[in-house]
Amino acid sequence: MNFKRLSELTLEDPLTGLVNQLLLHDRLSQALMRSKRRGDRVAVFYINLNDFSSINEAHGFEVGNAVLCVVARRLSAMIRTEDTLSRVGGDEFVAVLSIEMSSRWAL
Repeated sequence: MNFKRLSELTLEDPLTGLVNQLLLHDRLSQALMRSKRRGDRVAVFYINLNDFSSINEAHGFEVGNAVLCVVARRLSAMIRTEDTLSRVGGDEFVAVLSIEMSSRWAL
């Protein structure tokens, strides 16, 4: 196994390919430091799929995993490449978005 693949396994959720909790913490720290330097804002969204366990119970884990992958792709398509989306639990996702505060929007 090469170093690149080992790094991917360490920093990615194996099911969805999204950032895992370890890399999420690093990306959040970086976003907060960048925010402090530039005066930008950081938005953190916690996304939980309500009653997701009923999918696994009714259709099995294979279908549940497929649903999680579809959700991950759809959420990824809704954020910018410079933002971060992570799967932090079975059916829980966290998105970290940086919001540039231009002078006309500054509070």
